[in-house]
Amino acid sequence: MTDFLIVTHGSLASGIIDSAKLIIGDTSNVSFLSFDHGDNPDELGQAINAKIQYSINQNRQLMIFTDLFGGTPANRLALVTKQLIKRNDLEILVGVNLPMLLEGLMSAQQNEDVKEIKRKCMKAGLDGIKDLKEAFNL
Repeated sequence: MTDFLIVTHGSLASGIIDSAKLIIGDTSNVSFLSFDHGDNPDELGQAINAKIQYSINQNRQLMIFTDLFGGTPANRLALVTKQLIKRNDLEILVGVNLPMLLEGLMSAQQNEDVKEIKRKCMKAGLDGIKDLKEAFNL
């Protein structure tokens, strides 16, 4: 089984999860952490570590998404996972969007390996970016 963790600034993570739930239904394997103005980065790191350790202790793969390269959520993920980065059951992507989360959830339902889930999420994230005027000949 694959767990998903989304770590973002503000309410972005909860919003993406709500949207995914509207489209795909069950999002019980998705959790999130938000970093808001005035929050302590060290506490965010501790919360990230607790979520990761929970998945590891449950023998689950973990796909983590964050929003902005160089932002506090991504930086804390880098610090926390530095010792875990060689694990085959943990993957992390920056630049979360709805198409990549949906692809990840659908791939996880097929019991795909987290490395394959990551690959498909990256493709879906990039493929989801379109010029609407061009796509519809407007």
